[in-house]
Amino acid sequence: MIKRYINKKNILLVVFAIILFYLLPMSVSLILAFLTALMLEPVVNFLITKYRFKRIYSVTVTFVFFLVFLLFLVYLLVNVIINQLITIVKNIPFYISNINTEEIIATFEKLENYFEGLPPEVMDSILNTLYSFKDLLIVLARNITEGTFGFVSSLPQLLLELIVYLVAAFLFMNEVPSIKRRVKEMLNDSTIEKVKIVTTQLKKIFVGFFKAQIVLSGVTFIVTYIGLWILDVEYLVVLSLLIVLVDLLPILGTGSFIVPWAVFVLINGDTRLGVGLIILFVLITVIRKIVEPKVYSSSFGISALAALISMYLGFKIIGIVGLLLGPLLVILYDSLTKAGVINFGLKNDKF
Repeated sequence: MIKRYINKKNILLVVFAIILFYLLPMSVSLILAFLTALMLEPVVNFLITKYRFKRIYSVTVTFVFFLVFLLFLVYLLVNVIINQLITIVKNIPFYISNINTEEIIATFEKLENYFEGLPPEVMDSILNTLYSFKDLLIVLARNITEGTFGFVSSLPQLLLELIVYLVAAFLFMNEVPSIKRRVKEMLNDSTIEKVKIVTTQLKKIFVGFFKAQIVLSGVTFIVTYIGLWILDVEYLVVLSLLIVLVDLLPILGTGSFIVPWAVFVLINGDTRLGVGLIILFVLITVIRKIVEPKVYSSSFGISALAALISMYLGFKIIGIVGLLLGPLLVILYDSLTKAGVINFGLKNDKF
């Protein structure tokens, strides 16, 4: 039974898969460049058919507009963020001087009086937890410092990756028809049909993923911005973008930024801001949980029920990452069954 699958073709496929597995992490810039070329291909074809441009001219015009759009977007973001960050850094001494140390000491004295009536075992447990939290803060501070230095030291490498990405994107844009032609020459008609189905679905996943993230990040940004504006917090753009960025990171989420901030201002005596931040965190969480299934279903082309079930099971199995991975696996399964790659002999293998 096993010998039937051991042949030259399958061995080459396994070797190719292993090589691909090790090369993928080192080829992120090239992969993004190729995906960018595919994304801009409709614009290139539009200029060719509408204005009868030669391909090299159409590619050049499209690439220049794409580059200008990226630079303009980066300029807007960096300009606003840097200006507000400079203001924050300048005002750090003012913020430190405004920390209500008397209120913090009074809060800890109240806690100390409360803890005196607790059993020794409970006190030891609380103290151990506090020491662990202190050690965690020290490790976190060290990691942030090391990460900052690491990011600064990696800037030359990032610049090189950016240059490779832009050059490769331009070259891929020019070679897309040739690449498609060569792939077709290597495959038979039935395989080409299957590849078309799978690539169409994968394109749907790729576009749907970014569409969903843009919508969800936009919702988070708007709710956060309005909430902080109502609470009369300064540096709305920087703080809102920071919360959105933290929300995008696996495992973390908005609570890892807003909750510690709320606890700090509550201890510092600002009850209005502290309670407002907690309400804002709850509001963001509830709105996202309501919006996420609908966004994923419309972006990925699956029903809201399938999106909800896949997100729930994904979260239960592998945590936060599963919220996104679940719907992606449903779409991938659907595309492979449509292409006939997966077939359990059922009348309809569609989800």
